[in-house]
Formats: sequence, structure tokens, C-alpha cells
Amino acid sequence: MRLRFLSTSLKAGIFETWKQLYVTRGSVGLLATGDYGTCLNSGITGDFYAADAPPPPAGQGYVYLVQGYSSVCGLGTLGFGSSETERANPNPGACTE
Repeated sequence: MRLRFLSTSLKAGIFETWKQLYVTRGSVGLLATGDYGTCLNSGITGDFYAADAPPPPAGQGYVYLVQGYSSVCGLGTLGFGSSETERANPNPGACTE
């Protein structure tokens, strides 16, 4: 998996607000159950490269969610669902502070 910022100004803006990034990887097939997967990496402070799992079987896929972290705000959210409620990840391997 490769997380790369397309512009240095975008990268600077993100890390001005969020001092670190956390990446969660889950299975597309489990999204409907509310399981967003496990923490792939935490404490990212720049472009990020990681050996990822082998490609998923045909008809399946991975989803990646990125959260910001700062010492003032803590770990950011996973966003909001279609019901406008904040997403929570019940997976025991979820990213935490």
C-alpha cells in the first residue's frame, strides 16, 4: 500500500493540522457489518509505503481509511455514515491512540 501526497502544499496543510496519520485496512465485504478492519500503520508523518497483503480474491477488495491525530484533538474520526452518525470500528485491531 502506498500513501503519497500529490502536492507538497497539501502535505504541509495536512501535517499542520494533524501531526500524524493512522491507516486502517478492511475488507469491502465486511463494511456492511460496520467492521472497518485493523490498524495497518500508525504514527505516519509523511509519505508512507508498506508491504500490503496479497491481492484479494476475485470479486473481493480492500478498503483503506485514514485518520488524523494531534496531541490537542486526539485521533480523528472515521467519518460519518449515510445515517449521519459517526462511524465506530468494533474490530479489536482497530487503530487507537
